Amino acid sequence: MLVMLPELAAETADWPGRLEAAAPGLRVVAPGEAADAIAEADAAYGVLPEELLGRATRLRWLQAPQAGPAPDFYYPALVEHPVTVTNMRDTYTDHVAAHTLALVLAMARGLPRYVLDQQAVRWAPDWDPGSVLALSEANALIIGAGAVGAEV
Repeated sequence: MLVMLPELAAETADWPGRLEAAAPGLRVVAPGEAADAIAEADAAYGVLPEELLGRATRLRWLQAPQAGPAPDFYYPALVEHPVTVTNMRDTYTDHVAAHTLALVLAMARGLPRYVLDQQAVRWAPDWDPGSVLALSEANALIIGAGAVGAEV
């Protein structure tokens, strides 16, 4: 049994049903039923409050909802618990790298200025030679050799 702990938003409301369809035999419990179901759960996704951890006698796996959970995610009782905690590391690496490049290109072409001009109904060109970065003459330094930095 998998217990879903975060409140489900409109975008994630169908996750329990989709998970059950993708993994026959899996029972997924929505957040509203978590307090009752956690005692029988093998796995949980989300932030597990300490009061529920005490009832999680069968819990073997906790999936954190981010690559780097907030510092208070790992409270002392969770650290001492035998549950295996995993995170979302590398799940969205390609998306973050693509977004990074999109933002770099937007800045190189002066897109923020154009957005402000458009909002102000100003259509004057900017002839300043430094207003647009010529990519053929530019260098980039990527700081960080993690998965996202390598993908960029």
